Amino acid sequence: MDRLNHWRYFLSLEKEFSETLRFVEFTPSQQSVYSFEFARLLILICSELDVLFKVVCSSAFPGSNADSIGKYFSCVSGKYRPESETVRVDRLSIRVRPFEHWGENSPPAWWTAQNKVKHHRHEHFQEATLGNTLHALCGLFIGNLLALNELSLIDQVHDVPVLLGRDDEPGHLLLESGYRVALRDS
Repeated sequence: MDRLNHWRYFLSLEKEFSETLRFVEFTPSQQSVYSFEFARLLILICSELDVLFKVVCSSAFPGSNADSIGKYFSCVSGKYRPESETVRVDRLSIRVRPFEHWGENSPPAWWTAQNKVKHHRHEHFQEATLGNTLHALCGLFIGNLLALNELSLIDQVHDVPVLLGRDDEPGHLLLESGYRVALRDS
């Protein structure tokens, strides 16, 4: 079994998102651009994040029955501080805190957008935006770091993202195996 399959899947999704930037430049006015490609990526990214949160919760709290974004918050925030995690997007010269406003009864806006696109696309297709997809991708990046930490695999990661990074990684490269995630008790 490939224990890094979630990380490699994230890298694949990140590459696909990065390729969309050939067609839509990321600017403040373009963040609301929506498309079938952003809908597809948004749903795939959030589906993978759902899987990762289950991995994190079952590892951090064996017997956890977390199965929704609100329950994931209760579980994940019991050990980590996801709201404080920041992702650097160098090409776009921005930093994203994908879980900044996440709470037990308040999912991230991009998660809500994904649910609307997935279940009511005929009414909410316009929420499959560049901005929501980028924020979801940043959330998936953090979710992967949490899962890698939980499974003690973080030191085995050597493939680097092409678009996303962290300020606290060694030399801003993953080559030295140094991603850290904020624990609740630190």
